[in-house]
Amino acid sequence: MSRTTKVFLRIAGVALVAPLVLGPVCAPDGNQPSNVLVNNQMVTVGAGGGFGAVSFSASSGQTIRVTLTAVQASMDPYASLQAPDGSADYVPPLGSAVNGTNTAQVALTQTGTYTLVIFDGSNQGGNVTVRVERL
Repeated sequence: MSRTTKVFLRIAGVALVAPLVLGPVCAPDGNQPSNVLVNNQMVTVGAGGGFGAVSFSASSGQTIRVTLTAVQASMDPYASLQAPDGSADYVPPLGSAVNGTNTAQVALTQTGTYTLVIFDGSNQGGNVTVRVERL
């Protein structure tokens, strides 16, 4: 079952609000590996500054790896990881993608629902596959 939620994002003092449809994330056989929080979910990032998002639950003390893989190698996918309290950090950061893939690891400091907001630094937009796994 999917659910619709709104994402609130503040960039350079400008507040953005966008409705998102968040769906279940499972392996092709319907089972999700125990260490995978987001299993290759496709999001569409609009050209010229658009964004897509996925949410997941995680616990304080966990270390995760975020992998963003763009369909087009010329894209520069990066993300803002929003913690349950609303604080955010760029994970993985802008400018670190290689051939359309960007990966980073981060230790989580809060328990609850995290939102990963995905952007494209090249501004061309397109589909990005998102994977988040516990290490």
